[in-house]
Amino acid sequence: MKNLLIIWLLSGFGLYPVEEPTSGLKKDVVQMGILVEKQFFNKHNSMMNYQMDVSYPLVKYPLTEVEHQVNLGLQNIMALAISDFRSTMKVLGEHKGLSSLTLDYKVNYQQHNILSIRFEKNTFYNGSRNQRKLVFTYNYDLSTRKRVTFGDLFQDEWIARKRVLQFLERNYQGLSFRDEQLFTSFGLNEQGVIFIVDQKKRKQDTPGMVEVLIPWEEIGVDTTLARAIDGRHQ
Repeated sequence: MKNLLIIWLLSGFGLYPVEEPTSGLKKDVVQMGILVEKQFFNKHNSMMNYQMDVSYPLVKYPLTEVEHQVNLGLQNIMALAISDFRSTMKVLGEHKGLSSLTLDYKVNYQQHNILSIRFEKNTFYNGSRNQRKLVFTYNYDLSTRKRVTFGDLFQDEWIARKRVLQFLERNYQGLSFRDEQLFTSFGLNEQGVIFIVDQKKRKQDTPGMVEVLIPWEEIGVDTTLARAIDGRHQ
């Protein structure tokens, strides 16, 4: 019988087993790509007045150790979202009505051993007026077994940052952004880098998060990693 990795996401939510794949595959098989399977669960608790609808990615990869490491990171994101939701409910106290958590994701890129995933978390707490939306990202290089940072993509990170800020100021007036937050929350695809930007509150707009795609050619492609992702070089 194959080994099972048993992960406790949160007390009271049960077991979610992940089956480990066989190892020892050839290197050329590894280069074929990354498989991502959609997993989901929902839970309704009438006593505590909440509803959860959660979707999360399960990565399939020929190298067992790498697959295990990536899935632990992704499942940790899910567990933290659930934990934060329940903690906020406790802080707000009891109110009539239903609180809800919806967590979903979209795969932006999954080639050349690079995985880029966009998560969206929507929460509504009973007693509050508005739904809260949070968008965040997960970028991982399976060949190096490390999270991809903005600095990994460019030889001169500061020049690349300057080009990003100039592009935003030139094309998206009215958006507000903090440098550190901007360059730690981004996605990747063949067209360019997708930044998550906070939108200013204006009469014609509602405040929230805006996703801005900046093409590779606007920032510059000068590393092997960036060239591998950039669709123009494939």
